[in-house]
Amino acid sequence: MKETSIEVYHKIKENGLLRGLELMVYRSICEHGTVTQMETVKNLGGSHTDHSITPRFAPLVRKNAIREVGRKTCGVTGEYTTAYSITGDLPVKLTKREKLERLIDATENKLNNLRLKLSKLED
Repeated sequence: MKETSIEVYHKIKENGLLRGLELMVYRSICEHGTVTQMETVKNLGGSHTDHSITPRFAPLVRKNAIREVGRKTCGVTGEYTTAYSITGDLPVKLTKREKLERLIDATENKLNNLRLKLSKLED
């Protein structure tokens, strides 16, 4: 982990800004850098399954603790998928309006990606 990542992680833990599986996922991303959801599941190992780990990503993104940084080939599945990294910022509690605005932005991004894929199929 980078020094700033360690500092942010300790502040998050000490202040209870993240708990349980969200904190475990956050720490794993801190330790392993840019990762996919399934790489994080593998990194956490143990009794954790993708069904218990992958649902933690969306709330962490909404809280601005982690962010989507692009796409990469997953080292577990071999699929080209979304990659995540920590933001280096403390998680924030968003208002309903901010949550909806972020949801709209994410939906628009996904829609634009689908339009791009469709246009490539039509060519």
